Amino acid sequence: TNLEVYLLETSLWTGGSEKVKGTEIEFNANMPTEEVFTTPNYKKTKGIVYATRPVMVLETLISGIWLKFENGKVVDFGCNGDKEKEILKSHIETDIQAKYIGEVALVDSSSPIYQSNLIFYSTLYDENASCHIALGAAYPSCLSNEEDLKTDADKLNYGCNVSLIHTDLMIGSDDLNVIGVGKNGKEYTIIKAGKFAI
Repeated sequence: TNLEVYLLETSLWTGGSEKVKGTEIEFNANMPTEEVFTTPNYKKTKGIVYATRPVMVLETLISGIWLKFENGKVVDFGCNGDKEKEILKSHIETDIQAKYIGEVALVDSSSPIYQSNLIFYSTLYDENASCHIALGAAYPSCLSNEEDLKTDADKLNYGCNVSLIHTDLMIGSDDLNVIGVGKNGKEYTIIKAGKFAI
């Protein structure tokens, strides 16, 4: 894997806790939660990424997924099995934006779900096993200017993906390194060998 994911000026990293809109009431919609995630700029992703765990796509378990991105878009892909590749192809052609990412999430490999080495066949559990990206819809709530993005066109123009799908692909492992680059060009090691380094 050698993937570059770009954030938006207003991207916010968040965890499992959210507030009910218009209130101070907090809730956890996803338990357990091991991830911190945000909405990236869907227009800029580039490089190649390999899924480290199988993914349920249209009720089919698909392993060996890899994706190549240019200018944000999946331009090539593969997986184990011809039938599975057709299913994956169908899925990422659901709509024009399904070939772009809508989420990037960081998960430490000390996560109990990762350590269990189990596949739960449910994204809400499996996404807590490792760092992941999601093809498709973004979370506008991860943007500090969410209130300004009133229409789908506003979101897309800004760089916040809108799609009918949201499919998490686990990409984390004990070998994964995540390097953040600040506006000044300085590099920061966020994850080293699968573990948070900050």
